[in-house]
Amino acid sequence: MLQNLKKLKIKLALINIVSISIILLIIFVSAYFVFAWTLIRQERTLLYNIALTQSIPNDEEEPEIFEALTVEEEYVMMFSVKTDLAGEILTYSANIIQKPDFLAFLLEQVNALAYDGEFLAREVGDVVVTDLKFAYFVSERNNGSVYAFMSTEKRERMLELYIYIASGGLVFALMWVFFTSLIIAGNATVPIRNSMETQEKFIADASHELRTPLAVIRSNVEMIMDEPELTVEENMKWLEYILKESKRMAKMTEDLLFLSKADINKNKKELVVQKEKINLSGLTAGIYDSFVKLFEENNLFDNDKKIGHNIYIHANEHQIRQLVTILIDNAIKYTKEGGIKLELEQDDKYAYIKVTDTGQGIPEDMRDKIFERFVRADKARSRAAGGAGLGLSIARSIAEEHGGKISVESELGKGSAFCVELPLDVKI
Repeated sequence: MLQNLKKLKIKLALINIVSISIILLIIFVSAYFVFAWTLIRQERTLLYNIALTQSIPNDEEEPEIFEALTVEEEYVMMFSVKTDLAGEILTYSANIIQKPDFLAFLLEQVNALAYDGEFLAREVGDVVVTDLKFAYFVSERNNGSVYAFMSTEKRERMLELYIYIASGGLVFALMWVFFTSLIIAGNATVPIRNSMETQEKFIADASHELRTPLAVIRSNVEMIMDEPELTVEENMKWLEYILKESKRMAKMTEDLLFLSKADINKNKKELVVQKEKINLSGLTAGIYDSFVKLFEENNLFDNDKKIGHNIYIHANEHQIRQLVTILIDNAIKYTKEGGIKLELEQDDKYAYIKVTDTGQGIPEDMRDKIFERFVRADKARSRAAGGAGLGLSIARSIAEEHGGKISVESELGKGSAFCVELPLDVKI
């Protein structure tokens, strides 16, 4: 199971890496084309001005991308040529260092690209001559044509620089994505891992708890079968053991089913049962009075109740009854002398149910664990009393389902106090 979780973590990381990598590639490629188009547009604007004026702009007139050109580079980068109607070269800019035969060949290549029969098909573009590449612009005049040329070397160098910078940035970004994806995937699988570990522990604990009553039932049935001549009355002791353990298993199964439903509905953010307005004062007082006889049987005589009047909440009566019963029943199990005290009070927002005992208390290291399933503060005493360590888990589940919480204060040798906080008004 953990191996499958590891595979899931890797899968989540790969999905995240691939998704973000594709997005980054799209961004870098789009930025490349935008940058290239910006350079080409600035080139064309400059070529257009050169064709109109037949002069090379000075430094102040040049666009920002050409400010870094030296005088020598400028001579090579930009020049213009004027031809007559027959295509013969009339003049060319004074700064040009190319030979006339090269210019004639260059114009021939441009005309082959720019003209379709007798009509101008493309007045701007790029032309390659030997190992040189030029951007050009053709301006038609009444007495001929003006050709403006600019080397694309600057554009290509800037695009190449962009590719180097972008590639470095992309590699760094991908490395960052890789490590963050592993971290994110790891964090994403933490709840799954915790859930799996909780489930495994839950199954192991449930199996352990069910093993004892099953063993008792089996052993008692075998004893009855070993002496088939005995009557039912003679086997009554063994049958009572079987009945007792069967009831214990039934109660445990019922508790497990409740907790399972609570977990499912909690994940779905749904209510397990409908809630209604109930008189919490009357409910808790009635529950306490039902335990009076049990208090006496357990030699607990220092008992007391302090119930506030007319305290109402929106809740499920059965579940609140179960919650209070669990707390009082637990208090009796762990109290040998003294008594149990039940208090109910309220403030502007909450109702507070408090059950205090004079029992053995709870060790400090167990106070955060006793609300977990199958955890007992005193395993031997709880098991002897028939408990499975699910009562406080159910109590916490009920409190949380009603929008409240449960807490405990305890001191070894002096007793414990469990307090349940429930909202006075819960929307249903």
